[in-house]
This record gives sequence, structure tokens and C-alpha cells, in this order.
Amino acid sequence: IGGDISRTARRCHAGQIDIPTVFCVVRPKMSSLKPAPKMSPPIEKWVKHREDFHLRYRPTGKNVRDVVLWGVAFPVFVYYLTVYQQKEVDRLNGRPNTKYMG
Repeated sequence: IGGDISRTARRCHAGQIDIPTVFCVVRPKMSSLKPAPKMSPPIEKWVKHREDFHLRYRPTGKNVRDVVLWGVAFPVFVYYLTVYQQKEVDRLNGRPNTKYMG
């Protein structure tokens, strides 16, 4: 059946048979070979450097400081700020004090 459909579509596209164009199936031509992309040594070196970064990583003072600051201190600060704000709203609205974590 597949061969009949494609043969009919080719004949329709070539104008050999009279079928409304809605029923004509035109398939795009497939290219057999595409040229290989040009390789740029500096870009390839940079890509390799990024891929292997986890193998070369060494903790330094700056890295440890950033992890402690943004991974520990900042979330704790945001938590206590949120708890303070919630307790302040509770106090202003006359609600009893709510005990949160800690």
C-alpha cells in the first residue's frame, strides 16, 4: 500500500493525474550526505574544560565562603525574618503567640 500511495503522489505532483492538490502528498527530499561541521580548536578546548570541571574542582576560601553564605546563612536569615514578620502580624491582630520551629 505504501508504494501505491507514493507512486500516486509522484504522478499527482508531476501533473500526470487529475487529483485535487489537497490529496497530493509531497515528501521532502532527504539529503544523503551533509558536510561535517568545521571544528574550532579553541571552542573544543573550552567545551572539554567545562565538561571536566568537576574533576579539577578544589575548594578554596572563596568557594567555602559562598557556600556558607548562600547555602546556610541566607536561608536561616530568610527563615527568621519570615517568623518575625508572622509573629508581628499575629501580635497586631491580637492572635496568641504561635511556636514555630526553634
